[in-house]
Amino acid sequence: MIILKMIVVRNAVGCLLSAAVTAAVCFGTNGCGRQEERRFPDHLAEYLSEPTNSGFEIYRQLSSEVQNAFADIISRAELSTARKQEAVRRAAAFIWRLKSAQENRIAFVFLPTSPLAPPPDRKGWRFLGRILAWKVEFELESERYDQAVETFAIALRFGLDLTGGDAMDADLGYSLVRDCAKPLWKSFDSLSPNELRKTYAKILSGLDGAPTLEQTLRHELYTMKAAIQAIQDEFLEGDVALFEKALGDRVSPAVKYLRELRSKDKSEQIEYFRGFAREADLEYERLVKIAGQPTETWTPPPDPSGTRPWKRFAAHYFRSGRYLMDAWLANEALLRLMAVDAALLARLKEGRGLPSDLSGLPAWLRTDPYSGQDFAYTPKGIDYSLYSFGPDRRDDGGPSGVEGREADFLPPR
Repeated sequence: MIILKMIVVRNAVGCLLSAAVTAAVCFGTNGCGRQEERRFPDHLAEYLSEPTNSGFEIYRQLSSEVQNAFADIISRAELSTARKQEAVRRAAAFIWRLKSAQENRIAFVFLPTSPLAPPPDRKGWRFLGRILAWKVEFELESERYDQAVETFAIALRFGLDLTGGDAMDADLGYSLVRDCAKPLWKSFDSLSPNELRKTYAKILSGLDGAPTLEQTLRHELYTMKAAIQAIQDEFLEGDVALFEKALGDRVSPAVKYLRELRSKDKSEQIEYFRGFAREADLEYERLVKIAGQPTETWTPPPDPSGTRPWKRFAAHYFRSGRYLMDAWLANEALLRLMAVDAALLARLKEGRGLPSDLSGLPAWLRTDPYSGQDFAYTPKGIDYSLYSFGPDRRDDGGPSGVEGREADFLPPR
């Protein structure tokens, strides 16, 4: 965050000085165009700050408070059951505030930051998500199923709200949702019809109010631009050793090129960073175009062709949008299938019998994002088969599968 502020201040001062110099040079001359061509670009100039909202500010406050309250264990990969239970008890007030904040609409307030200084909020959000997952598991173990559904609903809303940031925020949000959804889904056989219907309703509400993929891709564009800006600023300061240290040998050719570029003409240096930025724009435009097509047709775009001396940097900083789209598909498949399973199982437990197909459910909900068709469903008396085609987009036979192929995505119970 500090580095971003330095970038913004530096650019702001640079713009004021450049404006004054340009005015002096251009007065009575025709040199404005040439002056503009010899100026290093401000890659975040087009970014417009987003208005804050009380709900998101509570999310941020909770992150900070959780980091302080659990400083002794927040970075531990493994914790004993007793420590997890203690964490859940200590977090009760935080979870209550999280739920209260969700009574109103929450919009993610995104701020692009240097990749060398990632947003500090993610650490607290991640641990709060772990606590919510533990809470769901403990409630299921103690057969407090209605409370487990309620905790899942809080986690679902929290995770989906976080997907309104950039690709890294979305990855955190999707992981949080998955970690809380799967233990509840595994326990569906123990849930009452009312609890299953409540789960169904919470998923529909969550997906209906979730941030759009296009919003997250737009934010990811500015995350790419922030990386370019940070590299450019380090270059103008004298070296890019910080990026070499952060990324290691994989970017050595790109670092070597930049060091050699320092002895070249300024116009060549400027064109390097403009070309670097054009590739970020191209990546964004391609992904937005793909996102506008039927999900079953999505395939990643090819890498740009031609001379790309920044390609090692791009391979690290320009690919998160592609992973985001894969994660979006997986999250949609998981939650839609979970909701459909809840609706079918509730009917079965009520003794109402199974429908012959899924046409009684909303079309968007019953659509497998991997196939573009209804989820594979076959009623079998007092049981049924239900699955998604999964990432390979092929019907591999559901539970039986086809040898040598990626398995279909099945309910985990």
